[in-house]
Amino acid sequence: AGGLRSLCGMASDGGGAEDSKVYWTSVAIIPPDDAWPQIQAVRTSLRDAGLYRWPPHINMLYPFCPAKQFEDKVPPLCEALEAIEPFQVTLRNLDLFRRKRSSTLYLVPDSEGGIERLYAAMEAALPSYNDQRTRHGGAFVPHMTITHFPATAANAQRSFGPREERDGLVENILEDTQR
Repeated sequence: AGGLRSLCGMASDGGGAEDSKVYWTSVAIIPPDDAWPQIQAVRTSLRDAGLYRWPPHINMLYPFCPAKQFEDKVPPLCEALEAIEPFQVTLRNLDLFRRKRSSTLYLVPDSEGGIERLYAAMEAALPSYNDQRTRHGGAFVPHMTITHFPATAANAQRSFGPREERDGLVENILEDTQR
């Protein structure tokens, strides 16, 4: 909430900028600093290619606008989010997005509907930034990406290492992020 308040406090009236999208900006939920070591350890161990590009996060609006358009996008977001009550997020389960040539391992956030309400408010404020919903068959799927890997089982084994090691890493991240 503090970060959102800071962002909303600097917003200007802006207005009217076109809705261009770029793949180097995002509106995202970033976990607290004390959760980073466990999450980053798992991402490092699993050789996540995005480790140095992106911090641990749950994308809400991605792709998003170029930085020069932030001042125009912040006011409608702030207005829409005023009604959202604070909520807790826990990471309890893992899942995969399976595609033809690759898969994505991700942590499933549980917020008792808080993330979904947050996304709905954001999408209502900036409807052209709905890629997180439209790219997943029309449903918003909140997730924290851990790593991407080739789709074959042999490549997944090489990417993740031995199953026992992988399961231990996953158990550690799930335990540590629930504290």
